[in-house]
Amino acid sequence: MEQPTSHGWDSRRVKVQVLYRLSLGFCLLVLITVKVYLDHLSCLPEQRQALDNLYRMQKEYRKVYSDSEADKAAGQEFCEQHGLDLVARQRLESRWGVAWSTRNGKNSGTRILLQCTCGYSTKARQDYVGKTKSTAAKSQEWRRTAPYEFTGCLAHVDITYGPDGNVRRVVGNLEHNEKCISTVMTRYPAVPLHEHVVEVALQQLADGASVGSIQSRNLQMVEQKLYRDQLTTPTLSANFRYQIQKGDFSRIYRRHHRANGIDISVPPEFNVHAWLDPNNPAYRPGIHDAVFFYTPRESQNDRFRICICTADMEQAAWTYVHGSQLILDGTFGLSSSRLLLWIAMGVDSEGHGVPVAMFLFSAPTGNRATHAGYDTAIIQELLEQWRTWMNTTKSASGRLFEPAVAITDTDTKERGALIAVWPQIQLLLCKFHVRQCWTNKRSQLLGKGNQEEPEHFSKNQARSRLQAFELSMLQTTSIQSAQSLVDIEKAYFKICVQQPESKKAGEAGLGFLAYFESTWMPEQLWASWSQLGRNRAAARLGVSVNGVLPTTNHLESFNGVLKTKYIPQWQHSKARLRFDVLIFHLIHSILPRLYAQLRLKFQSQQWKGQRFLEALGGKPLNSDQPFDAEKEEPLAWFSPDSRRDTAASDIHQNYRLIPIPSLRPYELWASCAASLEDPKNPSHRRYWLTVHISGSCTCTCLDWLQRGAACKHLRAFRDVIQMWTEAGHLASFCFPTTREEAIKISEENRAWYGPHLRAAITQPLLPSTSATASGYLESNIPSTMQQSSLPSLLPKLPPATSGQPLPSLEGEAALQTIVDSSDVDLEQQITEIEEQGDDYLSNRQAVAIQTQQRVEHSVGQILPRMHGLVTDLSETVSLKFTEDLLEFQGVLGVLQDQISRLLARGGSPEDSSPLEPTFSKRHSIRTKRRAGLLVHFRYSQEEEISC
Repeated sequence: MEQPTSHGWDSRRVKVQVLYRLSLGFCLLVLITVKVYLDHLSCLPEQRQALDNLYRMQKEYRKVYSDSEADKAAGQEFCEQHGLDLVARQRLESRWGVAWSTRNGKNSGTRILLQCTCGYSTKARQDYVGKTKSTAAKSQEWRRTAPYEFTGCLAHVDITYGPDGNVRRVVGNLEHNEKCISTVMTRYPAVPLHEHVVEVALQQLADGASVGSIQSRNLQMVEQKLYRDQLTTPTLSANFRYQIQKGDFSRIYRRHHRANGIDISVPPEFNVHAWLDPNNPAYRPGIHDAVFFYTPRESQNDRFRICICTADMEQAAWTYVHGSQLILDGTFGLSSSRLLLWIAMGVDSEGHGVPVAMFLFSAPTGNRATHAGYDTAIIQELLEQWRTWMNTTKSASGRLFEPAVAITDTDTKERGALIAVWPQIQLLLCKFHVRQCWTNKRSQLLGKGNQEEPEHFSKNQARSRLQAFELSMLQTTSIQSAQSLVDIEKAYFKICVQQPESKKAGEAGLGFLAYFESTWMPEQLWASWSQLGRNRAAARLGVSVNGVLPTTNHLESFNGVLKTKYIPQWQHSKARLRFDVLIFHLIHSILPRLYAQLRLKFQSQQWKGQRFLEALGGKPLNSDQPFDAEKEEPLAWFSPDSRRDTAASDIHQNYRLIPIPSLRPYELWASCAASLEDPKNPSHRRYWLTVHISGSCTCTCLDWLQRGAACKHLRAFRDVIQMWTEAGHLASFCFPTTREEAIKISEENRAWYGPHLRAAITQPLLPSTSATASGYLESNIPSTMQQSSLPSLLPKLPPATSGQPLPSLEGEAALQTIVDSSDVDLEQQITEIEEQGDDYLSNRQAVAIQTQQRVEHSVGQILPRMHGLVTDLSETVSLKFTEDLLEFQGVLGVLQDQISRLLARGGSPEDSSPLEPTFSKRHSIRTKRRAGLLVHFRYSQEEEISC
């Protein structure tokens, strides 16, 4: 092979040198001819014109530096001479401010455009923001915050740095005008935070700290001088500060979001879409796996929808919701973009609320009120998506996801969506929300209890009576007993109306009962909030009645914790979160932390059970159950006790004891306000008392539960009962005076009622969460005071015995069945027919009734204003177009179409609802057929008035 000559090698080297010089020359040419971006300078028009003339006449300063050591030193010296180096620019007295900067790549140099503060125009900056940020600038003129006044100075400089940080090019105008040279600082400059302060704050945010915690930690570290450079930096020459101020958190939060991959410079929907797109560089697999349904808002009429169910939530849904209980409710005010959040929740084996799905969606376009931005259709769509997705998961194993019971507030949209998705589901209403509706109506009719009004006493009595009536209605298990309670109250208030001093209270009471009957007593709706609904739910779930949720408190509590504990960690100045930030932290922070806490609680309970199993006698601890019949239980006997008798007299004289309608045959009930409570407060803490005609008594105070005998509350109730007996309103009640008598009565009742004892006579509570040292803390009747579930022929008293073996109730019932079996069969058939029915039809009817009532109520409120609006429009020549008027016009059109369509289906005004005749006829048949079969101990009308 021919070897290259030295001449050939030299020619190739010459070519390389030529190419290198050409490329270097090209780079120098680029550096020399690079254009300065004057548009980034905040200049007035006259300033910009002067700058354009300066560059057109080529009077600007322009200098290029090579990679030689001499040029590197010269570039550094030039910057230091004009105060352009980094150290000089970081001084708070510096006149140079950054107008624009860019970095071409990771290993490339940077360019920075500096402008003299005296040439920075606040007005020009305001105009620039209004044109480029897609939002109009503020109408009022911006206040200047720069430390130096505006003098129209044209000084600016564009510096290019190489990858090594050395100056490569300088272009600009370095001459300051005379006013700029002579001006002095007129405002304090903005003092930046030390970088170490920001680092500590960012770490705290990552750990979930609140703003208050960050501020406390900052003050502590400042006082102890724990920050970097704090001990070595001279105070008078410092160019940074260590104490965090209120305005710093916006910058700290921006950096925090940037560290989590949340770009808050773009709209939130862009981030969410990028996280869910596998082809996007910002794709987040963790978020993608937790979202089972997503639709972006691509047009004006679209809704943004995203549904979340993490792996933990999926497992919890199958464990705690499928075939069990579901709580559904929405919450508002979490997102700045008017997004609505709906949460589906179950309850675990320890009674803790567990969120199993979250549904976020935007309000319709043009809808101003977020809370009104949803309907049955959108909730139904999202629930269907959840059901479909659950059925396709690996955990399904061929099962079809379906809750057995759902509890909601009084919102018909949620209830309608639930029965549309799961037709066989049983719907229950939250007792708290139901009672809230009753309380609002009662307050509307009776006022809030002004002590100065003449009818204060009678209204207070009516208020207390209606409260007790409401509690009793919640415990009813048959529509007949519920209607009977209503009739009793009607009779009482009719007599009140006849008395001048109680006329207004009586009219208010009758008005409340009329509202109650029309709104809450249709049978299908009554079954969803009464004890009957809970009993049916318990039978369907195969649990005790106490295992059926009475309220949506688990979900309400979670909403409160979400808003007060979790969300504030990422809120700045209590502003609502962007919904991309909300979604990010729900999936990555809030839900994982919540499930971790639940797992730790469960493990702790398991450890306690195993750790103390031997000390508990080999049986797990369960202190919330009533007394077992085989164990010793407190008994009541009224032995002489002057101290408790005196206290009982005070209770009676101060009207702290309130008799309430009883739901058990032969038993009287009452509640007594705790010593430090105000009985006028509807939610006051109270003790609950029962007295059976045989002499069996109970109270929920700790004194009686631990000591037995008769507490002051039972003695006060005894005095009231004896007063009624002396007046001839009641039969004589037995009040044992010794423990032996109380034991004998207990034995007779136990033998007579047998397995029906707990249904016939109220049993005591354990001194646990149900009755503490402060009294029974619930405003609802205790679980042991439930309506009797005795067979229809069995509510009798134990017969008197004199040395004969004690008879039993079931033995007497067997004899009565032989004598009159036909009536019993008829009653049983009636009961079976009534209890059988289509749950779907019942739910649909209940929602239809509730919707009709809500529509009528809303129309009643709006109609007077609409008539007034018609009058105003008739006197108006023209109207200007506004967003509210256009939205109002569109809503009116939709309302007209919907009302016309629904009225056409419903028939003429003379046609009654198909539900009403069925209810009235069934109620009449029940009342007549059971009149001769049921023997109940009830107050007469006069007895109720005496109470």
